[in-house]
Amino acid sequence: MENGEKTGTRYTGQARSRRQALVLSVAITALMIGLAVSFEYLARSLPGLALPYGGTFSLTCLPLLLGALTTGPLLGVMGGVVYGLLNYFIDGYEFVLGSFFLDYLLAFGSMGLAGAFAKPFLRRRWWAFPAGTVAAMALRYVCHGFS
Repeated sequence: MENGEKTGTRYTGQARSRRQALVLSVAITALMIGLAVSFEYLARSLPGLALPYGGTFSLTCLPLLLGALTTGPLLGVMGGVVYGLLNYFIDGYEFVLGSFFLDYLLAFGSMGLAGAFAKPFLRRRWWAFPAGTVAAMALRYVCHGFS
């Protein structure tokens, strides 16, 4: 075997580069989900951050937005949905099935749509982060409003 080739499969430099980029993107998404969960637990443990109707003030959206802006919309939405499931297990406020989908899966999944601004964000355009944040938060607000 020469140049790291596997028997039966040839890895060219371009295919290897794409696979490495995909693994890096999945790792970034997983790290951002873990950071968002830790922010959620931190917000629940500190007194004074609880809101009157059961919510808390926390920075959980920031890692989800940054993860979506660095990896793109597909992995951003998937990361948001996974975080929505984890947040459901942390919170556990489900009244009806529609509330579960709108408050947890769709609301946090819509945070990943900030990844639509990933290319300008990675090219260091100043407007990409605020535009992605406003778009994602508006969609999340609509999901919570319908719920």
